[in-house]
Amino acid sequence: MKTKYLIFLLFISANILSQTRTDNWCFGENAGINISAINHDVTVLNNGNIFAPASVSSISSTSGEIILYTNGSVSVNNLHQFVKTNKGIGGDFDRAQSTIIIPKPNAPNIYYIFAARKVASPNIFDPIKPGLYYTEYDANKKEIIKTRTQILDVPSTKLTAVHHNDGKSIWLVSMGLNTFDGDTKPTRAFFSVKISENGIDKDFIIKKLKGNSLPNSGAIKLAPNGTKIAFASLEDGMEVYNFNNLNGNVSNSLNVTKINPIKTHFVYGLEFSPNSKYIYSSSKDEDGLSYIHQYDLNRNDFGYKYKEIYKSLGKSNYGALQLAINGKIYHSVNKGNNINDFGNSLDVIENPDELADNIKFTPKAINLGSGKSYLGLPNFIQSYFNTKIITEKGCINLPTKLIANSYAEIEDGEWDFGDGSTGVGANPSHIYTKTGKFTVNAILSYDNQKVRVSKEIEIFPLPEVNNGLKLIQCDVGGTGEIFFNLNDINPKITDNYKVKGFVFYEKETDAIKGINQIPNSDNYKIKSNIQEIFVRVVDLKGCYSIASFELETTNAKLEIIEDFFTCEDSDGIENNQEGMFDLVAIENTIRTKQNIPNTTSLRFFTSLLNAQITKEELKGNYNSTSKTIWVRSDNKLSCGGIEPFNLVVNSKPIINIQDSYTICVEPSKHTPIYLEGNSFNDRFEWRNSNGVIISTDKKFLLNTIGNYSLTAYKTENNIECSSYKEFKVSYPDAAVFNQIDVDTETDNNIVSVSINGNSNYEFSLDNQTFFGNGTNYTFTNVIPGLRTIYVKDINNCEPSIQTNASVIGFNTFFTPNGDGSNDYWNLKGLDSTFFKSVNIIVFDRFGKILFSITDFNSKGWDGTYNGKILNANDYWFKASIIDLNDQLIEKSGNFSLIRN
Repeated sequence: MKTKYLIFLLFISANILSQTRTDNWCFGENAGINISAINHDVTVLNNGNIFAPASVSSISSTSGEIILYTNGSVSVNNLHQFVKTNKGIGGDFDRAQSTIIIPKPNAPNIYYIFAARKVASPNIFDPIKPGLYYTEYDANKKEIIKTRTQILDVPSTKLTAVHHNDGKSIWLVSMGLNTFDGDTKPTRAFFSVKISENGIDKDFIIKKLKGNSLPNSGAIKLAPNGTKIAFASLEDGMEVYNFNNLNGNVSNSLNVTKINPIKTHFVYGLEFSPNSKYIYSSSKDEDGLSYIHQYDLNRNDFGYKYKEIYKSLGKSNYGALQLAINGKIYHSVNKGNNINDFGNSLDVIENPDELADNIKFTPKAINLGSGKSYLGLPNFIQSYFNTKIITEKGCINLPTKLIANSYAEIEDGEWDFGDGSTGVGANPSHIYTKTGKFTVNAILSYDNQKVRVSKEIEIFPLPEVNNGLKLIQCDVGGTGEIFFNLNDINPKITDNYKVKGFVFYEKETDAIKGINQIPNSDNYKIKSNIQEIFVRVVDLKGCYSIASFELETTNAKLEIIEDFFTCEDSDGIENNQEGMFDLVAIENTIRTKQNIPNTTSLRFFTSLLNAQITKEELKGNYNSTSKTIWVRSDNKLSCGGIEPFNLVVNSKPIINIQDSYTICVEPSKHTPIYLEGNSFNDRFEWRNSNGVIISTDKKFLLNTIGNYSLTAYKTENNIECSSYKEFKVSYPDAAVFNQIDVDTETDNNIVSVSINGNSNYEFSLDNQTFFGNGTNYTFTNVIPGLRTIYVKDINNCEPSIQTNASVIGFNTFFTPNGDGSNDYWNLKGLDSTFFKSVNIIVFDRFGKILFSITDFNSKGWDGTYNGKILNANDYWFKASIIDLNDQLIEKSGNFSLIRN
């Protein structure tokens, strides 16, 4: 042990500049490595003194010396000696990440050893209940100054930590069972506790999660930048949430896709990339093959699948994943599940900030010598790995600001800019004189530590610009109110160069400094007849060049332009007083009349100002009311003139026709109805429903029902405009029968008729002789049988109506002699339209039934019984009839059979 310790001291002496809390890793069975924060070299350590099959944490001083390491059950000091205590640390050393060491802020020699326990300890001499514990260690005294103290008395597991937003305090996050809210069952939850220079805050921040039990195993990790938290379990895979390092809150599950839902994967190890954009998982499938996968957390589509970056060739086991100060992620190689299935090497993800397709994964990159690796790697405060250079690009010959950040304020830095130049400062600027990619290295000082960071940045060329250009504007009317759209210079000032934007200035010094830019570059009023303007041209990479151009005025004019006319509704929209103007045709007319070549552009605008600043150009078919618009002419040299002209919308012909008209059924018997096409119009086209012109007269006689239309034409300003109107001609509504009552219980056979209508009406039973003058009438002495009732209005205008009524009756005799007249006896007025059923029995004076009628279509009785002709005599009947309202009608009587 003494030899190993001497080797360790020699290593520290040789690398005294290596100054981070995460330099020294002690883990597994006496395994260890040192990762230099300055040159990123990895040295294997063989002097460890611990057995940590799963949970382990270690911490170094800010001068790079090992201070303390623990498996959650026992602790080892910097001399690799067990720290004496009358109590254990209290954690489950065989569960992932059940312990972590956190230095007390602003107390250089004081360290908290946190330990989580899921189940009670079986040790009868020192029983330890489930919960979260801490032990306080003084590195100067190499003594525990406060023994195991419980701060959370519920089953707990999985510990991770990150710096508070203030860069000084630290958030410790544990997973446990929440029993504080009165739930009937304990619920899985995150517990966040703040550790500051005042000690441990006992007020936990709790975030409930799904599930009523704690995962058996698997890691928990906070992102280095403190924005996300993830945990793994052999049962549930992996879950990722948002974390707020200002208040310790956990929120919004990110619904990361599970690895291969068809085949079970047991996820154990987790780690975030240094830039916190990706998360990596180690897992084993049901066939015993181990994997490492990457997830892109910046993608919004939650259906994004993981990407595999490693798969074992044969049966293997998952292990812990841990980020290091050199920006790499290490994976502990563990051969199996048994206590003796250790490994002796570490895999490494060389470039975890890259997408999966570009990842370099080196299996068994580090041989641990006599040390043995199991499931675990040291658990660190994750924000220790959040030190990085943010700058990604710059521009040639312009200052490039080199910006770095960390969990604490960066105090100073030693910089190698990658082009042979060096510099100092927290965030220095450097001017690169060549384009290309440069590897920038810096040794940053913060929180009493020195850390080397590296970043490849790219320096881009400046956009090429043209100088000495002009924008020439027309001075219309000599008012001096001349405006420019400075953006009109944009396509001229660059040669097919993709740019992000143009920023304009009145002074070159302002353009260089990027201050006092012209606010309304599309509506700029010139200050003198000739004025110089400066423009900063910014490309898509953020690089810029400065060019200048001149604004100048000219008195060039166009000839006066005559008015252009169109018809109202030519835009296809009725009653909006607008018409459609073909600006292409108008342009061609102006060119022809003023002999303007095609090399000169003509553009149209709604105002003089818009014409000057070329804003809101009118194109194609333009729908408008009557108004004045402006045409602008531009040749290759300058503005060729701006001239107003009028667009005039002719009002459409007036048609005073209603949507519908009513004529009588017999129009010839009534005063003719004519429609007037309006005498102010010039010509007319009356069409039927088939679109056939049936008249071109100004007046149109309404004598036939149907659908019609009128197109009226009027010539104004040498163009003919039209209006169109559809209308309908129909008969008045016919009256409607309201109620018909038939009374055959008396000898008079009364039929009462009532109708609904808009006139007075006459009634008839033979359609020849009509009676009455109103909306009801009563007929008496109606002959039995099916009778037709006719109704017409007294003005002979409405359509006539008719209906049938059944008047039940019978003849008092019949003569069945075969002459075709009165050969059958039956009730009259029977019709299935009015009745549901009929049952008539004919019998003699002795009550003998001779015949029955149950069919509405029956002719009746022919005077026979069983084929035998009966003698002339009197006979009787009884009838039972059911009407449509299920009312029973009964009739009886006698009649005579007469034979000649």
